Amino acid sequence: MEKEVLEEQLLEIANGRDDGKLDELVESLAADDRQRYKKELADAYLDIYAVWHYDYMCDKVTTSEGPDSFLAYLLELIDKADKINPSHTNNQQRAYCYESWADLKDNPEEKMMFLEKAEQEIQTALKMEPNSSWLNNHLVGILLDKIKTGNQYRDKDFAVALENFEQGVLHYEGGNQLTLIYRCTDILRMPFPENKYWYGVFLEKQNTVLHRRAEKDPLIYLDWVTELKRIIENYGPETPLHLQDVIQQLTDLLKRLTNFGSDDPEKLNDLGHAFAKTAGALGKTGSTAEALDHYELAVKYFTMAQDINPAAWTYTVYATNALMAMAAIYYTRNDKATVLALFEKGQNIFLKVYKPEEDFTVNIYWGEFLIEYARLVYDFESPAILQQAEEKLLIAQELGRNGCDQPYIARAKVALKLGDKEKCLAILAECKRVFSHAHAAYSLSKVTEDEDFALLKQEISAL
Repeated sequence: MEKEVLEEQLLEIANGRDDGKLDELVESLAADDRQRYKKELADAYLDIYAVWHYDYMCDKVTTSEGPDSFLAYLLELIDKADKINPSHTNNQQRAYCYESWADLKDNPEEKMMFLEKAEQEIQTALKMEPNSSWLNNHLVGILLDKIKTGNQYRDKDFAVALENFEQGVLHYEGGNQLTLIYRCTDILRMPFPENKYWYGVFLEKQNTVLHRRAEKDPLIYLDWVTELKRIIENYGPETPLHLQDVIQQLTDLLKRLTNFGSDDPEKLNDLGHAFAKTAGALGKTGSTAEALDHYELAVKYFTMAQDINPAAWTYTVYATNALMAMAAIYYTRNDKATVLALFEKGQNIFLKVYKPEEDFTVNIYWGEFLIEYARLVYDFESPAILQQAEEKLLIAQELGRNGCDQPYIARAKVALKLGDKEKCLAILAECKRVFSHAHAAYSLSKVTEDEDFALLKQEISAL
């Protein structure tokens, strides 16, 4: 069989998740073709497995026979792939199934049985790839789950997990592999008296290894910072003290990246985000002076990226958002001169965009930036700035082609602040008409909840 013909059939089968048809195809092939195309055939089984497993993890799978039989079916798909292409065994995929099975069980003994099966699969895979950061990370997660399931928090079990943790950190090759850092927080969440001790042991190991590696590759600090930032944003620090600990780690690491040079705008963008997110976290803890220093460095890196690629809206928007955050802090200090200077700096950054009149995103953010300029510097007593905001928002509205309500709402706000209540209501009425459809009327609730529209709340609700 020609390879192109086979690949077309496999694609159709995989898209239809029809493993029965795939079985028939495999049986119909001559032995030579099964050997020649073993990788393609195995990958087709794995593609069907991957889609079904993803749907299962997203709670999109319902079966009359229950989840146990479905997970057994997923294992069968993996077994078929391994049988066709035995040179590549899929231990990690099999481990995922066993972990999902463990999650189903309330009985600790049953749960432990499946976790041990998952551990065996990863241990087998590690014999072939002992330096794999992914596999070591996966194994650490399983070992910690076994500790929690057994409810026996023994030093020897943590010591074993620590060995794999060290290997994972030592050999990681990309930022997304540094999710190992989350394992420290996993330990802190465990209900046993020595959790802070073992958290500290894992944290010290992580720091020792990463600092040693960063001596040769400073960008490791950026990967490191990115994962710590995600802990604050998504993972949820356990206590205020843990939050302060993570923020302190961030600020210590970022001190090593204050003068980093690069010709890659995306690296500079990542650095800008690292400083901006840390600044936001510092601001929430009341450390506004440190927050301002970090915002300033964020602006530095965003504008460096903009200098390299002035056509991208991202760097401009991120830089001016950081400037607005700084302006809000200085506003609370009643430092109007600095607030004014920051907004003027932002204006200059917007003016550096290549062909801004052709970019929807630039204009919508520019218009909203000008609204904040008018608010924080002039308490909305600046018709010229508000009219400039109206110009940018009109451009955004035209470029958006009725795909976004943001320009309408912002224009309505500008009209209201300019004292034209009728125009404000007319824009909102148009917004409701444009974005309503046969099945549902557009809701203006986010407008009535906005304090800037408080004076017209009743009139807006009546539209």
